[in-house]
Amino acid sequence: RMSCPVCRVCFSNSAREIAMTRMALSAIALLQVSEYAKVAGARQMAVSVVGPIADSNASGVVVYVGTGSATGQIWNAQQEGKVAALVDYDGDGSVDWQTELIGPADSVAIETPNAVAYASGSLFVIGVEEGIWRFDNADDYALAGVPFAAGNDELPPTLGVNIVKASTLPHPFIPYPQHRWKYISIDAALHLHVLIGHPCNAWDVDAQNNYVPCATNAEELHGTIVKFTNIFAEEAQGPTILAKGIRNTVGGDWDPQTGAFFFTNNGRDNLFS
Repeated sequence: RMSCPVCRVCFSNSAREIAMTRMALSAIALLQVSEYAKVAGARQMAVSVVGPIADSNASGVVVYVGTGSATGQIWNAQQEGKVAALVDYDGDGSVDWQTELIGPADSVAIETPNAVAYASGSLFVIGVEEGIWRFDNADDYALAGVPFAAGNDELPPTLGVNIVKASTLPHPFIPYPQHRWKYISIDAALHLHVLIGHPCNAWDVDAQNNYVPCATNAEELHGTIVKFTNIFAEEAQGPTILAKGIRNTVGGDWDPQTGAFFFTNNGRDNLFS
């Protein structure tokens, strides 16, 4: 639970606050809100429409969910996390089964796989320190209910393709562990974008108690949105910096008509203290 009133609603496990959130959402355009699934620590989602399913007139839906931790806690230094697939096999709007694609002991290991994106049958996953991975034919594993690296008689195990090496992206470094989670998005041209936060609040204080700019890495990739192309090759090309000065973004999406990218940006803490 955090100081921001919005975040208190988002991250609280209080039944009262969850009920208040549902009431607030229901008041917007008279939406009806119901529970779809429970995934602890969910952070980013990607959707795939599968079908039409052979024994159904409707298309199935797979919702991929990246998580920051298995417990829902978000500030711990080391977090396992998982990637879950929520399968609505017959397209009736309810989840028929849930599979952990990343997280079980027999799956590929990615620390804090909080961000996911989907395009052309492949699931893209980013961890804190493992770079970006592409898992081809992801829907097959979700529909079969088996983790990526486990496989079964019909599906071979897959460790994915590490298209963006860990050394390409900035890492969290002590004593600046903040905003270490990164988020990803894919545009209509199949370019993959990575949203990278700053590693501290806003300003640091040096040994002489002088305020200095927030420390960044040599490549100046902290606090940016970067683009990678050729994402279906063995190694993506990039990064190209598209935007700077972004303190802590936790996701964004594309306008399908204009191509504009809208993203959140959490401002500095303790602004009035």
